[in-house]
Amino acid sequence: MDTTAFDSEVYLEKLLKDYSLKQIMDTEAAVVKDTQTLHSDMQTLVYENYNKFISATDTIRKMKNDFKQMESDMNLLKEKMGTITNFSEQITGTLQGTRSQLCKLSEKHSLLKRLQFLSSLPAKLKEHIEEQNYVQCVQDYVHAKKVFEQYGQQPSFDGIRKDCDIIMADLKQKLRAEFHMSGKTAETLTKMGDLLLQLGEKPSDMAAEMLVCASKRLHEQIVMLQDQTERDMIEFVDLGIDGFLRDLTLVVTAYYDMFVAKHYDGERDDFQEVALKELNSFLNENIDKYMTLVQDRVESDIGLGDTHIMLRALDRLHRRLLAMRNICCGLVIQRNTVDIIISAAHQLMQTHSKALKDHFADSLSSVRLSLVSTKSDAVVSGVHLNDLITNLYVTLMEKVRGVLQDLLIFLQTDWSFNIKCDYKGALCVE
Repeated sequence: MDTTAFDSEVYLEKLLKDYSLKQIMDTEAAVVKDTQTLHSDMQTLVYENYNKFISATDTIRKMKNDFKQMESDMNLLKEKMGTITNFSEQITGTLQGTRSQLCKLSEKHSLLKRLQFLSSLPAKLKEHIEEQNYVQCVQDYVHAKKVFEQYGQQPSFDGIRKDCDIIMADLKQKLRAEFHMSGKTAETLTKMGDLLLQLGEKPSDMAAEMLVCASKRLHEQIVMLQDQTERDMIEFVDLGIDGFLRDLTLVVTAYYDMFVAKHYDGERDDFQEVALKELNSFLNENIDKYMTLVQDRVESDIGLGDTHIMLRALDRLHRRLLAMRNICCGLVIQRNTVDIIISAAHQLMQTHSKALKDHFADSLSSVRLSLVSTKSDAVVSGVHLNDLITNLYVTLMEKVRGVLQDLLIFLQTDWSFNIKCDYKGALCVE
């Protein structure tokens, strides 16, 4: 009915033709009801839109008043900004000459500070050396070298430069002497090596000397660990991690940063490649020494101490070596802890196997002795023999269970190392 194509005459004719009187009356009532509902909705819609229109009108009127006030404020602000601009231009014009003078005075003051720094530099360098503050001494000298390169030809600076060069030459000799002294920590060696590089030492010479001096320090650590036989396995490994491996890591990272990661113009083109090769050789040589020491300690403890404590110690060592493999790009650690663990497992199996064989032989000897001392009665002898065999079987099974329990510790899943399936098969066969 609400379309434009609706024909009321046709609709009425169809209604009179197809519907009964009651249906026509019901249709009329429905049409009247729908008409009233539609009329009510239209009135409600008109009222709501009227209220919104009134509200919008009020809002527009309020915005108009607000914009008038804002326009006044903007005009006032524009006038004040113009006044400020005029004052700023007047101040700039007045202080233009003064600002130029201040810039010149600032430049002169900066120059005087540099001159004062240079004039007092020899005394400061000596003071730093007496206080063993070598890092600050080298920093001040390197900073002053830039000024000397710019003004060093001036007679007034030539004497200061020569005094500083003499002082730093003495410091360089002192640093080299201390660099080769035994007993220095790895951290001290790396600091001294970096200072000598800043003082102009040849990188290739320093690289070789640093590895030689570090090897001496690490050898001292190995000798110290060889004397720690009274400590248990965990304490022994912790000493190696906190001492030897820590120093080794520090030397490797410092060497890598100083000689492998940097390019030096005065060196050969393959200097970095050669330095990395030497570092790999140094790293694996010292790792081999330490791992050999650990393996000797493990072999001496097999069958005497707690196997679980030994594996806990080796697990810590394995974790540390895994971390060391990622310290620098291009470094390869060839030795690993798993080989020591496999060797320990084989040695422990041999120890347990010998103990089981000895126990079985002793038990058989006891059985023979008991049978010889038993009376000749066949029935009594048969019962006694059964008891002896039963006791032998029970005792032997308890021993085997204990051995298996001790060996199963190697295959626990919570260890960081992983004994592969082929190793497990070999262990089971043995």
